Amino acid sequence: EELTWLHVWSHIEESKLYSDALPFLKRVSTRYRVVVVSDTIEDVARGIIRYHGLQKYIHAVIATHSYGLSKPDPKILSVVRSVLGMEIDSVVVIGDSVRDYELAKNIGARFVAVARDRDREERFRSLGVEVVSSLEEIEL
Repeated sequence: EELTWLHVWSHIEESKLYSDALPFLKRVSTRYRVVVVSDTIEDVARGIIRYHGLQKYIHAVIATHSYGLSKPDPKILSVVRSVLGMEIDSVVVIGDSVRDYELAKNIGARFVAVARDRDREERFRSLGVEVVSSLEEIEL
């Protein structure tokens, strides 16, 4: 058990918060429900959010493995609805991986790719998706 906790803690401690993340969350969390969907284990996902002091800006955290799912399974949208306890009018998936893009495509959502390096930017542009280099560029 101690070894497991040390493993979880190492992921939390090594996590990086980009400088644009907090201003973005402050801006959007008052107008929209912010849900973090992660393929990591729940302790790590929630731990990273707490470690960086983001919990008051995030309405729900969904660790897909807790539901027997992983990105890009479209059933994730049903989990989001259930966790929020409400119907969802529209969804914007903001991500940095092709799996995030595939999730958005599978649920019929708008996708915004955050590409912080040239390779990622080129990969997303080749898919024809909306690409930004910073969260500050996203208009919702």
